[in-house]
Amino acid sequence: MDNATRRKLDGDLNSGVFKDLKSALGFKDDDNWKDCVTLVSPEVISQLKPGPRFGPEDIGSAETNVEEELATFENAFNYNALQDGQLDPRNYSITQGAALETYRKYREYLKNRIIIVWQSEKRFEILKDKYENDTEFGFTESERNKAQILRDAVMPKIRQAQETLVYYKRLWTFVKNKSANSANAKSLMLEAQANFEDNINTPVTDNERNDYGGWNKGQNNFPNIDLEGLTSSTGEGGNLY
Repeated sequence: MDNATRRKLDGDLNSGVFKDLKSALGFKDDDNWKDCVTLVSPEVISQLKPGPRFGPEDIGSAETNVEEELATFENAFNYNALQDGQLDPRNYSITQGAALETYRKYREYLKNRIIIVWQSEKRFEILKDKYENDTEFGFTESERNKAQILRDAVMPKIRQAQETLVYYKRLWTFVKNKSANSANAKSLMLEAQANFEDNINTPVTDNERNDYGGWNKGQNNFPNIDLEGLTSSTGEGGNLY
């Protein structure tokens, strides 16, 4: 329970979050989890209002003022897809015999960018949920006001990350095939080059952005990238309170 809400823990009994909580309570990693918690009935839990997930950002964080906390994320996502030269397939040479190597190089770069921005969007969404919870359940007016300021400040970061993922989805369409051969690699790269300017300069629509309304939404927009596996490896989906 945190600030009068019940909050699920990220991950399972082996997650970093649960292990950190055990350590904070003076227990060792190999101590039985039942010795570290107070068991209550589902009926008791159901009486508590649900809050956001309890994740790494909630552990051991010292009290900060608004300016200090803003500084932890306000410059964390200054990436501009429109100014990323490596994102432009026209900057990759498709010479005779090297098309497949070029395709793989460009595909790997775009894949890594997708993962990075996906994880950034996740972090901002988690922070937003935390701030909204604190806005409602903070113990003091000062805590609630601080949370509202931080919630308002993180929203543009979420929007920017989601719009970047829209651009990536458009570009990934051309290089999603991880089994491309020399013949179709050249064809796919040429198609990506021909469509790049239109894809990157066409404004993002609300419908496209809504595909990413929450970091765990829209995972199927990137075929052949196991984003679901990434979220599982970071401990999402746990049911511990």
